Amino acid sequence: MTDHADAAPLAQDLDAPMVALFAAMSAVWTALPDYVESPARRRLLRAALAAGTVVVAARWMTEHESIDTQRRGGTESRLDAEAPVETSQESEESRPWMTAGMVVGGLGLLVGGLVAGQKLDDATAGWFSRRGVRHPYTATGLLWGAAELALHPVARRWDS
Repeated sequence: MTDHADAAPLAQDLDAPMVALFAAMSAVWTALPDYVESPARRRLLRAALAAGTVVVAARWMTEHESIDTQRRGGTESRLDAEAPVETSQESEESRPWMTAGMVVGGLGLLVGGLVAGQKLDDATAGWFSRRGVRHPYTATGLLWGAAELALHPVARRWDS
């Protein structure tokens, strides 16, 4: 039987490349205004960057999921295995407004997060610019990427 504490180091090992990928993606995402003047081109590059990151992350996760499952004792999750599964087609089909509301709410949160994130990027880049940094958005992106890498171990400890 595998103890939860024994599984944590393996999960950290499997997560490390993904954390590095997301840190690099956020740094490049934030740095784009220093190198691409056109907002339309930046949007296109950001969409391609996001799509590429999703593809790489999905491939990584599917390739490494079986290793993680084997190390945890052959089950997907002890909590998932013990939880009863209730399915009710009636409740899902009788409330299409709930599904639509969740989609609209999720999109609203996504757009709001992107707008708020861009405002924070602009404010931070402005701070760097006032201090004479030649590429303030690059410095901002490096700051966010480093913060993401530094906070990953903290988040891991919080999860366990």
